[in-house]
This record gives sequence, structure tokens and C-alpha cells, in this order.
Amino acid sequence: MLLTGDAAGLVSALHGGGIDCACISGKIAIECIEENNVDEYEKHIDEVLGGRLKGEKRLANLVWKLNRSITDRVVKAVHQSEKPLGEYGFLNGNADAFEKLGVLRGLIPALWKH
Repeated sequence: MLLTGDAAGLVSALHGGGIDCACISGKIAIECIEENNVDEYEKHIDEVLGGRLKGEKRLANLVWKLNRSITDRVVKAVHQSEKPLGEYGFLNGNADAFEKLGVLRGLIPALWKH
């Protein structure tokens, strides 16, 4: 038995979505079954989705440390830029990108104690 999608815990900690992970993990499950290689399923899942899910969890943890007024300001700044949301896609679930750009560092320097 192989669990996929929500049943396998493949849900974004950032936004709670998981339909993409369900589709991807289902495809990987089918491939592992076809190849009679179900023992490698978890390894393949981690290779394909692990980095993204870990990054989303890390970013979600950073966002939860913000107070609501700071979160509101970030959302309003993005909204007022009049850029389509797709232009911010490279930041989606990527805490490192936010850190490199200094987006969160400038707002809450106490989170980074280097």
C-alpha cells in the first residue's frame, strides 16, 4: 500500500493546498508500482517534493512569527505593486529567496540572530 497526497501528509504548511502534491505523488506511486520498486517510493517523493515542502514549512514558520499588522503590510505592498501574482511565483514557498531579498529580514530583524 502506498499513500499519496493528503493521506501521505503531502500538504503545504504555507497555504494548506495539496492537489499538485496529490497528482505528483500519484504519478510517482504508479511509476514505482509499474517498475516493481515500491520500496523506493518515499525516496522518490522526497527527491521531487521534499525540498519544496520543507521550504514552505520554513516560510510558514517565519510568517507565523510575524504579527498580523506586519503580515497585512506585506500583503498590501504586494497588492499595491499592481504586478500579477505570477511575478512573485519564484518566492512561493522559498524562505531562502525571502531572506536573500531581505523582505523578512527588514521587517523582523530579531528572527535573524547571526
